[in-house]
Amino acid sequence: GGLAYIDFRTFESVHGFFREYMQSVEQYYMNRYGANSKQAADSYHGLQAEPHVARYVFDSLLHSAGVEVLTNCRLYKAFVVSSGKRRVLKKAEFVNTKNDRTLTIESRVFIDATYEGDLMAAAGCDFRIGRESRSQYGELFAGKVFVKDGKFLLGSTGEADRAIQGYNFRICMTDSAEIGFPISKPEDYDRNTYLPLLQAIQRGQITAVSDQILKLRPIPNRKYDVNDKHLANSISLARPGWSWDWPEGDAVQRAAIFKRHLNYTLGFFYFLQNDSAIPATIQAEAKKLMLPKDEFRENNYFSPSLYVREGRRLKGLVTFTEQDCQQAPETVRGYLRKDAVAVGDYGLNSHGCDEPNTYHPGVRDGAFSFASSNLPYQVPYGVMVPEKLDGLLVPVAISSSHVGYSALRYEVIWTSLGQAAGIAAVQAIKKNRPLRAVDVGQVQQQLHAAGAI
Repeated sequence: GGLAYIDFRTFESVHGFFREYMQSVEQYYMNRYGANSKQAADSYHGLQAEPHVARYVFDSLLHSAGVEVLTNCRLYKAFVVSSGKRRVLKKAEFVNTKNDRTLTIESRVFIDATYEGDLMAAAGCDFRIGRESRSQYGELFAGKVFVKDGKFLLGSTGEADRAIQGYNFRICMTDSAEIGFPISKPEDYDRNTYLPLLQAIQRGQITAVSDQILKLRPIPNRKYDVNDKHLANSISLARPGWSWDWPEGDAVQRAAIFKRHLNYTLGFFYFLQNDSAIPATIQAEAKKLMLPKDEFRENNYFSPSLYVREGRRLKGLVTFTEQDCQQAPETVRGYLRKDAVAVGDYGLNSHGCDEPNTYHPGVRDGAFSFASSNLPYQVPYGVMVPEKLDGLLVPVAISSSHVGYSALRYEVIWTSLGQAAGIAAVQAIKKNRPLRAVDVGQVQQQLHAAGAI
């Protein structure tokens, strides 16, 4: 989807399949450009890759493993049967978005790795959407909060609501005129949408694009991963509040939300690059950013995927909360989880859930980032296992609170949980036992044998 600059804090926490992916990326750049090339160095051990390179690596790994990939398939229906006292997911029906043909897949184990948790919802699993109250789990950052410079501001009630993190596009851009394609004026462009950004510039709060309006992170071949700058200013790429209907939205609703974000994003750059009221220095910096002609050719050089930061969250056997990634009593470590199948090492991080209010115009409701607040933390197997359904594992829309999810929503952790889900699925099938009864100790041994932690 364009995400090319992987969030991580320590190399010690990056193992297993994700390390294999990294090594494949680094090897690609070394083979193509040389072991001592700038491209190999800029890949930063394979953590940073151009989107087309990342896709090539994933496709190669899937092909070498003999995995059949079916594309353009949208989930239509899940089939659940009763088996004794339990309900079991047996098959799922999909519709091909290109020709409307249906495809039914029957399986002993399904893994729902979608951001939104579409299959788990269709199968009747209980789930959460939105923010819990501060009192529900005793979480400091729960509910409605306004945080600035590590302090809670007035209006931080901690109340529960349906708000989720804002979405945006992770855009691959270049400053090379040789491969760059300029952004043109989008449909439905409305200059008034971007006036708060202009006002912040005129007040002197913003003097540059990089790290004041946008996060620009370099990747190989003069390209950048461009992301929302959620703590510096209230106006950036994400629009908190626009995403709330996405998780449970149907195809039509999601298409409308997608288009709204797309037009906003293109208009954002068009405004910075062309509006006569933008100061010359900022405009000159903005005009250097273009879409690379060698990325996403099939989609007008723009990412085909919206960056979904949070969707449904499963109600599983275990619920991961803020406390699970904090220091345990009477030790310098985090909490010991004997059924852990992954390790995370990142801070609590939310890009905001709603627009700023009148009293805090520069602070998004629900935005916080405490990258140094956490210890490395273990993720238990039960966060992937539905409370009341067999035959399904959920390694992305995992069982967690809103705040707990903010520490788990990273590609390295999702990949670790995905690897554990695959191993657990094989064990359940071979030993003919439900997923909730797999031997987690054996799963851990196989993870260690595969280089995971």
